[in-house]
Amino acid sequence: MAQQGKGATMRTVIAMVILLVALSCLGLSAQAAIGRGYSQAFELDTMDSDGDGILDSIEGDGDPDQDGTPNYLDTDSDDDGVPDEVERTTGTDPYDAQDFLVLPTYWMGVGLALLLAGFIVLRKCAHAHTGLGRLFPLLLILVFMAGVAIAQEPSVTDVTMTQRTGLEVGVYDISYNLSHPSSLPCTVSVLLSTDNGVTYPKTLTAVTGDVGEGITAGEGKHIVWRAIEDTPNTQASQSIIQVLADDGESTDPEPGQTETTMLPGDVPLVMVWIPGGTFQMGRYPGEQDSWDSEDPQHSVTVPGFWMAKYELTKAQWQVVMGTTPWAGHDLVLNDPASPAVYVSWDDAKAFITALNGLTGKTFRLPSEAEWEYACRAGTTTRFYWGDDLSYTQIGNYAWYWGNRLSGLYAHEVGQKLPNAWGLYDMSGNEWEWCEDDYHGNYTGAPSNGAAWVDSPRAVDRVVRGGMWYGYGNICRSAIHSSYYPGNSYYDLGFRLASVR
Repeated sequence: MAQQGKGATMRTVIAMVILLVALSCLGLSAQAAIGRGYSQAFELDTMDSDGDGILDSIEGDGDPDQDGTPNYLDTDSDDDGVPDEVERTTGTDPYDAQDFLVLPTYWMGVGLALLLAGFIVLRKCAHAHTGLGRLFPLLLILVFMAGVAIAQEPSVTDVTMTQRTGLEVGVYDISYNLSHPSSLPCTVSVLLSTDNGVTYPKTLTAVTGDVGEGITAGEGKHIVWRAIEDTPNTQASQSIIQVLADDGESTDPEPGQTETTMLPGDVPLVMVWIPGGTFQMGRYPGEQDSWDSEDPQHSVTVPGFWMAKYELTKAQWQVVMGTTPWAGHDLVLNDPASPAVYVSWDDAKAFITALNGLTGKTFRLPSEAEWEYACRAGTTTRFYWGDDLSYTQIGNYAWYWGNRLSGLYAHEVGQKLPNAWGLYDMSGNEWEWCEDDYHGNYTGAPSNGAAWVDSPRAVDRVVRGGMWYGYGNICRSAIHSSYYPGNSYYDLGFRLASVR
């Protein structure tokens, strides 16, 4: 009898181990499959040897065989009579690649097989009336709960890629469907593989549309990817796009909570959590000392994101880029804790690419809507400390024309009072680049907090916040101006943003 009991107990232990492994396999299947969608393989081409914004495939190879068809339309990799260029722009696969085999299917099969085996063994133990065997109903409930949890994950399907033609050949349209049983908003990111799906080392940043936080379920979601900015001068014939949706089951940080990334030389980069919400963007009706370009005031819903506590400093720039673009210029403070100036929009984008490669994170420029939302920090007045109609308080919060005699340059960051979310120098000191193209007013502006980007890109980029030699009204929360993306002056810098 004792021997029988030992045998039953051993079988029960074995059954429980099998069930645990089965649940782990099912967990892997949920983690790897649910919430991810893949495009077919496509040929990524962003080669632009002369840097004029027109790809080599458009201007460089002409028509060598004199058949009246440009060479880039003559290539037919799979010999099906349809040029690769046509197949790419219609969403088909020039290499006839098979649908990408996703590991989740494998793990799901293994998990279900082990689950069945575990139940059979455990059921026999239950008949033997062992104490452990009586756990059978409890384990059944746990498996059911695990299944429910798996079923609640988001799902991404029908991912397609369409490459634009003509001068926009370096731009891709990505479409996908997003579903979620609980209708929770998701954070959507896009990853790129250039080795036929073996690895996905790059998270795309030059993307706009249904990407980022706060994306709700629906069909026909659309993302515009400017590949020529994300992966310049790249050719990869077996590229795959992965669209990843995360329903954000983990709780958001507290408003104003900080996160520090240590750069080389122990130089800190401090980011502040900006909670999601809805605000009125632009000047309010009758706002004193304002401009028509800040109209119409409109409602914008911004998902939560991280914003740099300070403007990017010279110390941070130097440890990442190893250069000093401000050196030799007038009206510059030679202090590592002062803002990095003489930095163009193009320079800022190059810095972000280098920083992301260094840290493995996804920093970016803020959108204009994100910038104003973070600046206001819940306020609706001209400034984040109030309307200050007579400009008597501004000197406590900003470097501007009224206190310029303290130094004709952008001052060391963090010397003035912050806003309610702990951000410093959002008013005055230096203009800060945003991702957006500049528009004369807000008619037609996005309402979801995304950057307002034209295709092809407009001539100017948005700058925000005012500068140290500007009058008080230039430092209002609603003020916006513009520069060419290649401009670099003593009053131009930026601060970083990133998603959770």
